[in-house]
Amino acid sequence: MKKTGIKALCIFLIFVMTAFSGTAFFAAKATPTDSSQYNPTSSSSAYGIDANSALLGVDKQIENVRAAFLYEANSRTLMYAWNADAAMYPASLVKIMTALLAIEKGHLNDTVTVTQSAISSVPNDAVSIKLQAGEQLSLEQLLYCIIVGSANDASAVVAEYISGTQGAFVEEMNRYANEIACTGTKFMNVHGLHDEQQRTTARDAARILDAALSNEIFYRIFTTTKYRVEATNKSEARDLVTSNTMKDATSRLYYDARVQGGRTGVSEDGRRCLATVSENNGMRLICVVMGCDSVYLEDGLSAVTIGGFQETTMLLDMGFTGYKTAQILYANQALRQYKVADGDCDVVAGPQVSVSTVLPDNIAVSNLSFRYLDEPLSAPITYGQKVSRVQIWSGNICVAEADLLAMNSVQPSDTVRQFFNVASITDNSWGQVILTVLIIIFVVLLLVLLLIRYVKRLRMLSAKKRSMRYRRSRRRSR
Repeated sequence: MKKTGIKALCIFLIFVMTAFSGTAFFAAKATPTDSSQYNPTSSSSAYGIDANSALLGVDKQIENVRAAFLYEANSRTLMYAWNADAAMYPASLVKIMTALLAIEKGHLNDTVTVTQSAISSVPNDAVSIKLQAGEQLSLEQLLYCIIVGSANDASAVVAEYISGTQGAFVEEMNRYANEIACTGTKFMNVHGLHDEQQRTTARDAARILDAALSNEIFYRIFTTTKYRVEATNKSEARDLVTSNTMKDATSRLYYDARVQGGRTGVSEDGRRCLATVSENNGMRLICVVMGCDSVYLEDGLSAVTIGGFQETTMLLDMGFTGYKTAQILYANQALRQYKVADGDCDVVAGPQVSVSTVLPDNIAVSNLSFRYLDEPLSAPITYGQKVSRVQIWSGNICVAEADLLAMNSVQPSDTVRQFFNVASITDNSWGQVILTVLIIIFVVLLLVLLLIRYVKRLRMLSAKKRSMRYRRSRRRSR
C-alpha cells in the first residue's frame, strides 16, 4: 500500500475514534434536567424554613418561652426564631404527625375496632375519650378525637389500625420526619406522653405542621373548634372542644380571630407548648412556642392553667403588623441572558414558578438587590435545565431564592459533529457495540498493513545487502 493510503487510513481512524469519544462527552453533558424531579421550593440555609437570619431577628424578644419560631408559609419567609433548634419535649404536638400519617395511609370511612392492647397502653390518668375494647368508630371520627380532643387512647388505636403495632407506626413517623428534613426530632410514641428520649425542636415542629397543612383533610380537622362523635355500639355521643382557646370564640381567654387552628401540649414538668396557624392580609403565619411556664389564671368565674397563648399573640402581632407580602419573581419571567461556551446561541434563564416574600411596609421591591450564583456554561443546554440560581436580598437578609432554568435549548456549534450525527449511532447500546467493533477492525487492519510494510522493507534491505556482497565478490575475482 502506498504511503498516501496508509496516511488516509490513519486520519480516518483518528477521526472515528475522536468522534466516538466526543459524542460520549457531549452525550454526558447533554443529559437534561428532569423537570419532574425539579423542586422549586428547595433552598439553601440562606432562605426559607432553614434560614439563619430572620426579618424580626433571632434575639429573645418574648419572655416565658424556651423556644419560639414564626414562619410565613405562603412565601416561605422566616419571620422570627429564638432557640429554634434546641431539643425540647414535644408533648401533644406529636399528635400532628400521628394524624397526618394516618390520613395519608388510611381512608376516612374505614371502620376501626378498638383493641384492648391499644387502650391498655395508655395510662388511666392520661387525657382520653374513654374508648372501650370492641367499640367501633370511623377513622375520621378518631382523627377528630386526636386533634380536637387530644385523646391519647384514640392515637394508640389509630396507630395499631394503620401499622399493626404502635412501634411500627412510630418507625413510620420517624421515617416521614427524616423525609421532610427534620434534624432534631425523634418520636418514641404516637401520642406525646412523656418519654425521656422523645424530642423535637421549634423549627421541626413548624416544618411538620407546614407539611400537614398542605393536606386538605388535615387542615379541615385542625381548624375545627368543636366536634360531636355520634353514639357508637358501646358509647353515647361524645362532644369534643379544642383546648386551643385562641380558636374558641366562646372563650374569653386569648381568643384571636386570626388563628385558624392549633394544637396545645404540656410536658411532664408542666411546661406548655403551642403550634398554631393564623391568616391575615394574605399572610399565613405558622407559630410555635415551646417551654412556656404554666400560668394559673382566675377570672372570677373559673380558674384555668394556661401557657403559650399570650406569647403566641405577641408573636402574631409582631408578624402581621408593619409587614406585607410582595411578589418579586414571576413564573417563566425572562430574568437573565447567559453566554454559552461552544454554543450556537445564548441561553435565556428565568424561574419556573412565581416567588413572593414578606417585606416591611417601608421597603419596595425596587429596593431589593439581586445576587446571581452563576457558573460557566457550555453547550449543549436543554430547555428546562438549571443554569443558575438567584438570591434576593433586603439589606443583609436574604428574603427569597429561586433556581433559574433555561428557557431555550442551546446546541453545540461543532458543524462537523452535527454533519456526521455520530450521536445518533451512540444513542443506543447496539450502536455503541457496532462502532466499537468497527474501530477494532480498523486498528487491526492498520497493524496488519504496518506489519506487511515492515516485512517488505526487511526483505528489500536483505536483498540489497546480498546484491552488494555479490558486487564486491565479483570485483575481487577480477
